[in-house]
Amino acid sequence: ELVEEVRKSGFSTVVITGGEPVEQENLPELIGSLSKIRNVKRIILETSGILWRELPQEKLTVVISPKPPTMKDEFPLEGVFCFLETFKDVQLKIGVLTEEDLNFAVSVFKKARKYRVKEFVIQPIDIGKDYEKTSKSVVEMVLKRQEVLEINVRVIPQIHKFLGMK
Repeated sequence: ELVEEVRKSGFSTVVITGGEPVEQENLPELIGSLSKIRNVKRIILETSGILWRELPQEKLTVVISPKPPTMKDEFPLEGVFCFLETFKDVQLKIGVLTEEDLNFAVSVFKKARKYRVKEFVIQPIDIGKDYEKTSKSVVEMVLKRQEVLEINVRVIPQIHKFLGMK
Protein backbone atom coordinates (compact mmCIF):
# COMPACT_ATOMS: atom_id res chain seq x y z
CA GLU A 1 0.00 0.00 0.00
CA LEU A 2 2.80 2.42 0.87
CA VAL A 3 4.60 1.77 -2.40
CA GLU A 4 1.42 2.36 -4.37
CA GLU A 5 0.75 5.62 -2.48
CA VAL A 6 4.27 6.85 -3.28
CA ARG A 7 3.87 5.82 -6.92
CA LYS A 8 0.59 7.78 -7.21
CA SER A 9 1.93 10.81 -5.32
CA GLY A 10 4.78 11.61 -7.69
CA PHE A 11 7.06 12.42 -4.72
CA SER A 12 10.76 12.40 -5.53
CA THR A 13 11.94 11.94 -1.93
CA VAL A 14 10.63 9.43 0.60
CA VAL A 15 11.65 9.54 4.28
CA ILE A 16 11.39 6.38 6.36
CA THR A 17 11.49 7.20 10.05
CA GLY A 18 10.20 5.70 13.26
CA GLY A 19 10.36 4.61 16.12
CA GLU A 20 13.14 2.47 14.79
CA PRO A 21 12.41 1.53 11.17
CA VAL A 22 15.24 -1.01 11.02
CA GLU A 23 13.14 -3.19 13.35
CA GLN A 24 10.52 -3.61 10.62
CA GLU A 25 10.80 -7.04 9.04
CA ASN A 26 9.86 -5.92 5.54
CA LEU A 27 12.13 -2.85 5.42
CA PRO A 28 14.51 -4.29 2.76
CA GLU A 29 11.56 -5.12 0.51
CA LEU A 30 10.03 -1.66 1.03
CA ILE A 31 13.28 0.11 0.15
CA GLY A 32 13.81 -2.16 -2.85
CA SER A 33 10.29 -1.49 -4.14
CA LEU A 34 10.55 2.27 -3.59
CA SER A 35 13.87 2.41 -5.42
CA LYS A 36 12.21 0.93 -8.53
CA ILE A 37 9.72 3.81 -8.79
CA ARG A 38 10.94 6.13 -11.54
CA ASN A 39 9.94 9.43 -9.86
CA VAL A 40 11.61 8.47 -6.55
CA LYS A 41 15.12 9.91 -6.68
CA ARG A 42 16.04 9.60 -2.99
CA ILE A 43 15.01 7.42 -0.06
CA ILE A 44 16.10 8.66 3.37
CA LEU A 45 16.23 6.16 6.23
CA GLU A 46 16.42 7.72 9.70
CA THR A 47 17.78 5.29 12.29
CA SER A 48 19.45 5.43 15.67
CA GLY A 49 21.91 2.84 14.42
CA ILE A 50 21.25 0.57 17.38
CA LEU A 51 20.32 -2.23 14.97
CA TRP A 52 22.06 -3.05 11.73
CA ARG A 53 21.01 -5.07 8.73
CA GLU A 54 21.71 -5.35 5.02
CA LEU A 55 19.50 -3.05 2.96
CA PRO A 56 19.34 -2.18 -0.74
CA GLN A 57 21.54 0.87 -1.32
CA GLU A 58 20.15 2.21 -4.59
CA LYS A 59 18.81 5.74 -3.99
CA LEU A 60 19.28 5.27 -0.19
CA THR A 61 20.64 7.90 2.19
CA VAL A 62 21.05 6.75 5.79
CA VAL A 63 20.78 9.32 8.59
CA ILE A 64 22.23 7.75 11.74
CA SER A 65 21.40 9.39 15.07
CA PRO A 66 22.96 7.51 17.99
CA LYS A 67 21.52 8.49 21.35
CA PRO A 68 23.78 10.72 23.51
CA PRO A 69 24.20 10.27 27.28
CA THR A 70 21.36 12.76 28.01
CA MET A 71 18.85 10.51 26.22
CA LYS A 72 20.05 7.08 27.27
CA ASP A 73 22.42 5.62 29.85
CA GLU A 74 24.71 3.86 27.39
CA PHE A 75 24.29 3.50 23.67
CA PRO A 76 26.07 0.61 21.92
CA LEU A 77 27.81 1.89 18.78
CA GLU A 78 28.42 -1.43 16.98
CA GLY A 79 25.40 -0.96 14.69
CA VAL A 80 26.39 2.63 13.91
CA PHE A 81 29.82 1.56 12.68
CA CYS A 82 28.34 -1.33 10.68
CA PHE A 83 26.21 1.24 8.81
CA LEU A 84 29.25 3.48 8.32
CA GLU A 85 31.32 0.59 6.95
CA THR A 86 28.59 -0.58 4.58
CA PHE A 87 26.75 2.45 3.22
CA LYS A 88 28.19 5.17 1.00
CA ASP A 89 25.56 7.90 1.47
CA VAL A 90 25.49 8.56 5.22
CA GLN A 91 24.80 11.52 7.48
CA LEU A 92 25.76 11.23 11.16
CA LYS A 93 23.55 13.35 13.43
CA ILE A 94 23.88 13.49 17.21
CA GLY A 95 21.65 15.35 19.64
CA VAL A 96 23.44 17.57 22.14
CA LEU A 97 22.25 19.24 25.33
CA THR A 98 25.23 19.05 27.70
CA GLU A 99 29.03 19.06 27.56
CA GLU A 100 28.87 15.30 28.15
CA ASP A 101 26.72 14.96 25.02
CA LEU A 102 29.15 17.11 23.06
CA ASN A 103 32.07 14.96 24.25
CA PHE A 104 30.17 11.88 23.10
CA ALA A 105 29.44 13.48 19.70
CA VAL A 106 33.08 14.52 19.20
CA SER A 107 34.27 11.02 20.09
CA VAL A 108 31.88 9.38 17.62
CA PHE A 109 32.61 11.93 14.88
CA LYS A 110 36.36 11.45 15.25
CA LYS A 111 36.02 7.67 14.94
CA ALA A 112 33.66 8.09 11.97
CA ARG A 113 35.96 10.39 9.97
CA LYS A 114 37.65 7.40 8.34
CA TYR A 115 34.35 6.36 6.73
CA ARG A 116 32.41 7.96 3.86
CA VAL A 117 30.27 10.22 6.06
CA LYS A 118 28.83 13.00 3.91
CA GLU A 119 27.85 15.23 6.80
CA PHE A 120 28.35 15.53 10.56
CA VAL A 121 25.44 17.23 12.32
CA ILE A 122 24.76 18.31 15.87
CA GLN A 123 21.12 18.89 16.72
CA PRO A 124 20.18 20.67 19.96
CA ILE A 125 17.95 18.46 22.09
CA ASP A 126 14.51 19.75 23.06
CA ILE A 127 13.88 19.27 26.78
CA GLY A 128 10.49 20.94 26.71
CA LYS A 129 11.66 24.28 28.03
CA ASP A 130 13.15 27.16 26.04
CA TYR A 131 14.42 25.55 22.81
CA GLU A 132 15.85 28.84 21.56
CA LYS A 133 17.96 29.15 24.71
CA THR A 134 19.01 25.50 24.48
CA SER A 135 20.01 25.94 20.82
CA LYS A 136 22.09 29.02 21.59
CA SER A 137 23.81 27.19 24.43
CA VAL A 138 24.71 24.27 22.14
CA VAL A 139 26.06 26.62 19.47
CA GLU A 140 28.21 28.38 22.10
CA MET A 141 29.57 25.01 23.31
CA VAL A 142 30.45 24.02 19.74
CA LEU A 143 32.13 27.33 18.92
CA LYS A 144 34.36 27.02 22.00
CA ARG A 145 35.72 23.65 20.83
CA GLN A 146 38.29 23.94 18.04
CA GLU A 147 38.31 20.16 17.58
CA VAL A 148 34.60 20.26 16.72
CA LEU A 149 35.11 23.05 14.21
CA GLU A 150 37.95 21.06 12.58
CA ILE A 151 35.53 18.18 11.95
CA ASN A 152 33.34 20.59 9.94
CA VAL A 153 30.23 19.92 11.99
CA ARG A 154 26.95 21.67 11.20
CA VAL A 155 24.60 22.65 14.03
CA ILE A 156 21.02 22.32 12.81
CA PRO A 157 18.23 23.16 15.27
CA GLN A 158 14.76 21.86 14.62
CA ILE A 159 13.10 24.89 13.02
CA HIS A 160 9.57 23.63 13.67
CA LYS A 161 10.27 23.92 17.40
CA PHE A 162 11.09 27.64 17.02
CA LEU A 163 7.77 28.00 15.25
CA GLY A 164 5.89 26.21 18.04
CA MET A 165 4.92 23.28 15.79
CA LYS A 166 5.06 19.62 16.73
